[in-house]
Amino acid sequence: MDLPRILVTEDEEHTRKQIVDHFTKRINCSMLEAKDAYEAEKHIKEGSIDLILTDIKMPGKSGVEVIIQVREISKDLPIIVLSRLDDPQVEEKLKSLNVEIIPKPFPTKIVFEKSIEKLKACNKYFPKEI
Repeated sequence: MDLPRILVTEDEEHTRKQIVDHFTKRINCSMLEAKDAYEAEKHIKEGSIDLILTDIKMPGKSGVEVIIQVREISKDLPIIVLSRLDDPQVEEKLKSLNVEIIPKPFPTKIVFEKSIEKLKACNKYFPKEI
């Protein structure tokens, strides 16, 4: 079984850990964590990622910059943006980059359900037996 590799890029540690915990209790996967865009870039360069969950507003570099870099490599890699978007230009740019947007605050359950849809589409969904 080739477990999905899911990258969670979120500067708020509590939110990042909540997502990781929710996923690891319910599906077989490898969760990668990044507290900023720079750490996310390292994970992306290290190997294949099957799904990216990312915030946009982070210290230093924006999540939009990371998404643009990912899109240069893969047009189809599923990306879900988890962010408060208050700039219509940023929102339009994200839509042009083929990402799904879930606005903050969000229920973790919704993030999980959308992620499962993406993983199923690429045959990378392996639920844990309860």
